[in-house]
Amino acid sequence: MINFKFDWDPLLELNIPRIDQQHKKFFEIGRSIEQLLLIRCAGVTDKVLLNLLYELRDFVTYHFYDEEVIMEQIQYPNIEKHKAEHRAFTQYINKIDYTKLCENPYEELSHIEEHMVELVFSHLVHEDQKIVSYYFEVVNA
Repeated sequence: MINFKFDWDPLLELNIPRIDQQHKKFFEIGRSIEQLLLIRCAGVTDKVLLNLLYELRDFVTYHFYDEEVIMEQIQYPNIEKHKAEHRAFTQYINKIDYTKLCENPYEELSHIEEHMVELVFSHLVHEDQKIVSYYFEVVNA
């Protein structure tokens, strides 16, 4: 895996304020996971892991819904492909086994982090950027 840090970079901003705020929240969650991995999950409690999992699931559900609402409002032409990517990541997050996470937090969080990094590069950096030009074309029309 590449050496990626969940430090927000303004270059990732779409200039759609509510989406940018949500993306920053995703990075905060990623940063929390990153911090736990740096200490190899020493002393992490089941409650912390459960809260982190809930936060990630809640974020994914809300953010993808909100982003899809925006795409529908602007009649984004590639919405079905975009939604399919959302569904795939949501399914992955929802299938995370909490018991397994608590039994082996370092290994499980490492897998979650890898999927989150992949989402950043394959989706946020590429697919979400495609919305931007279309969004401002429609909004400024």
